[in-house]
Amino acid sequence: MSDMRRRICAWLQTVRRYVKRHPRLTYVALGAVTAVILTQLAYPSDRALPFARLDGMRVGSQSEKQISQKLIDTYSNVPLILHIDGPVKDMSRKTTIAPAGLQSDVKRVLADLKAYPWWQRLIPFSGLVKGLTKNQPVLLAFDEQRFNEYAKAELKACKVAPKNAGVAVRDGTVVLDAATDGQACSIELLRNALKNAALEPEGTHVRVRAKVVKPARSDKDVAGKLKEAQTLTERNITLDLIGTAYPVSKATIASWLVITEDKSDKKNMTIAVDTERMRSYLTEMQKKIYIAPGVTTVRTSDGTETGRSIGSAGRGLNFTATADVLKKQLLAGDGSVTGVVVALQPKVVYQRSYSPTQAGLQALLNDIVADKGNYAISVRFSNGSAVSANGSKQYHPASTYKLYVAYGLLKRIANGSMKWDDPATAGKNISQCFDVMIINSDNRCAEWLGDKIGWSNIQNEVRALGLSHTSTIRGRMLSTPDDETLFLHKLQYGNILGAAERSRLLDVMRRQIYRQGIPAGVGVSVADKVGFLEGRLHDAAIVYGSQTYMLTIMSFGSSWAQIADAARQINEQINRM
Repeated sequence: MSDMRRRICAWLQTVRRYVKRHPRLTYVALGAVTAVILTQLAYPSDRALPFARLDGMRVGSQSEKQISQKLIDTYSNVPLILHIDGPVKDMSRKTTIAPAGLQSDVKRVLADLKAYPWWQRLIPFSGLVKGLTKNQPVLLAFDEQRFNEYAKAELKACKVAPKNAGVAVRDGTVVLDAATDGQACSIELLRNALKNAALEPEGTHVRVRAKVVKPARSDKDVAGKLKEAQTLTERNITLDLIGTAYPVSKATIASWLVITEDKSDKKNMTIAVDTERMRSYLTEMQKKIYIAPGVTTVRTSDGTETGRSIGSAGRGLNFTATADVLKKQLLAGDGSVTGVVVALQPKVVYQRSYSPTQAGLQALLNDIVADKGNYAISVRFSNGSAVSANGSKQYHPASTYKLYVAYGLLKRIANGSMKWDDPATAGKNISQCFDVMIINSDNRCAEWLGDKIGWSNIQNEVRALGLSHTSTIRGRMLSTPDDETLFLHKLQYGNILGAAERSRLLDVMRRQIYRQGIPAGVGVSVADKVGFLEGRLHDAAIVYGSQTYMLTIMSFGSSWAQIADAARQINEQINRM
């Protein structure tokens, strides 16, 4: 028999002897142990172990609901303090754990607090020992989506862009603009730091180290360009103006330099001399030799010169030529530059007079068009005679084409093929659409009516009136001042419409709301239609003044004030005729 078997047999014999000597005590002990085991087997599986603690708090025998509420109350709004240690700047950012994607993992905490498998329950007093020694830490759950949103803001706050070295001009001196490091935080480091954070009710502290971000261009990379720029400012340059030499200061030369980054090579820079930057210097230098030019006065009558007074020439610098020779000398080395002095021609002013005739009006229109730029003007009188400047020049008519749509509609109202109370568009009938098309220059109604009548039909009808340079085809619309004044003349004096239709159109033209052009200029009753589109400003009007006449002004790149001024001059001339 082995030694182990002998020991076991000896122990069993000792137990038998003890049971024979103390049978009652043995039965009591066995009963107590049995009761403990039965109690352990019956302990509820949905409660924490007796005497267990949660992060030091007593939660023994508490239900899942009680423990869950305690986790929410204690840990849902725990402050989170993120400390960023950076090579450029340190910072602390405070929030709570929830926005960072952290929350207590209730399910895992409850599982650990309740963990008491059946085989352990068979061990006497295991529940007591296990409960007394259980201090459950608060485990964390991690929400990746919320973390990513939080990390985006924190990484942005952490980031400091590096500054590339450069060459700068400060206080008139070329200096090194030294490079500086930047910093950036890693999203992985931040994620790991949060996942490993120890949750503390008073505040959870997380520390992240930012990494250094080096600039693309170092001080060493720009050393050569710094030397190049400094060499230019050390040049001894003088500007000679009519025998007097004026030294150019270092600060002045420095102000002419343009220092830019080479887009194809971030490590390189370019140094250039900008002649435009010399202009302020040359403006000051010109004062030393400047003689103001006189004024030449040209007198005209109906566009024909009748005399002139010649003003004296002045003297000044040719800025472009002088700047070019200064730049050439500066790049070449020390030296003297002779300023390019030129004669300044006298200013020409016109004293214009116009006879109270159509010849005088023609001269005025010619002068207005010459002075104001992209202009075309046409005037037509009650007797049918006309005067124009660029009158046959074609423009997109902008909204003045709506007069032609109105004409096509009124013909169909007169013949009964269309009626005022017929439905149109945008909840309006044809009468309402007609009014807003002219009064408010409404596009939707104009386009609907044009489609309804037919754009080619409208073109054929206005061509029949003699408007030979007008097109109403959509996408190819064109008209001229001469055509528009011809149409207005036929509307006012012809029989192209019946009396009722003619009155209806003239009435809405008088009530159209855009009055800053011809109506503002002439200051009398006007029935007109304006157009404005992508720089085009047009006004086609019947002017009811001392005499009734038709006036159309078409322009590009002008203003209503300029059109009003032209209308004023024209009206004053006509009133003298």
